[in-house]
Amino acid sequence: MKVAKPKNKPQPRFSSGPTAKPATWKPSWINESILGRSHRSKDGLKLLQQAIDEARKLLCIPKDHHLVITPGSATGALETAFWNLLGPNIVDVITCDTFGDRWVKDIRDNLKLTVRVLGAPCFGEPAAWHMAEPTNDIVYVHNATTSGVIMPNCDWILDSREGLVICDATSAAFGCQLDWSKLDATAFSWQKVLGGEAGFGMLVLSPRAIKRLESYTPTWPLPLLYQLRGQNKLDLLCKGYTINTVSLMCVSDFLRSLKWFDKIGGVAGAAKKTSSNYEELRKWVEKSDWCDFVVTDPQYRSPLSVVLKITTTEFVNMKEQQQRQIIQKMVDLLEKEKAAYDIRNHIHLPPSLRIWCGPTVEHKDVKLLTEWLDWAWQSN
Repeated sequence: MKVAKPKNKPQPRFSSGPTAKPATWKPSWINESILGRSHRSKDGLKLLQQAIDEARKLLCIPKDHHLVITPGSATGALETAFWNLLGPNIVDVITCDTFGDRWVKDIRDNLKLTVRVLGAPCFGEPAAWHMAEPTNDIVYVHNATTSGVIMPNCDWILDSREGLVICDATSAAFGCQLDWSKLDATAFSWQKVLGGEAGFGMLVLSPRAIKRLESYTPTWPLPLLYQLRGQNKLDLLCKGYTINTVSLMCVSDFLRSLKWFDKIGGVAGAAKKTSSNYEELRKWVEKSDWCDFVVTDPQYRSPLSVVLKITTTEFVNMKEQQQRQIIQKMVDLLEKEKAAYDIRNHIHLPPSLRIWCGPTVEHKDVKLLTEWLDWAWQSN
């Protein structure tokens, strides 16, 4: 049956990087009076301290954990953790996506450390997290946007562990509950779940991480952007002093996004909105005759970043280049119609689509998107 071109269009931003701003966002969210001011001024520091305090409160980060703002989005925050904390132990990297693979290369090839790669058997399956050694340091991605795999919880992390657990929570923080007692260094950005502006990250350090920071000195020189050591430096960072210049426009936007996040019910409210969006997509996938989830096990299937594969016999039997061309045509068609932007999955992974269902996306838009996906597929 031929699918008619849908009449109504969704808000088209379904890309999982960057992600959509809240539907109620408007330029007036940004405090214009702070523009052009120094981030080290009294007012600038007040905003930065407020950003730290509000994020701590809304994410329920314990008082004995340090929280700092870093340059370079979540990548900068994670690299700061790597360069300051890793070295004493073997590092187990649990990886099932492009970014986990990048951390393997970074730790093994740049820091020259001994790495055990605990990978996934194939695309869309969880990594071998159960093989991690509690005596080793552990690095893992909690919500893997490019494969659509999520860790359902942190219960697998032992309280009796000797090593540190470093978590890439880029698209997990604000989107799902994180057990801070299990995580020693956690990196995230203002961008993903909140739809904030890119460029700045946050790093949460547990007492165990602080102990490592105080008792261990890396053998490599630390770039200025990653330095946490120095007289009172960490204390100053926790009070809003930053290593380099921060955009106060982005800080202002982040603070307003946090207000929105609080209004929808914090992490619980965000998870509820995400679940509703995912369920709409799931019901459509179950009826689809041309696509399916890449992640077959529902307990490891991310409701935030949903990755879809095309399943028709004709498509599966094509060469990869042909498959990529078909997906690109679909993406181009949807973008031309302003029905969806940037939903092609990462170029280094098998040809697939990636749909962001986080809390800044509205349920009605997901429903409309499914109609446009069917139309784009049949029109290809």
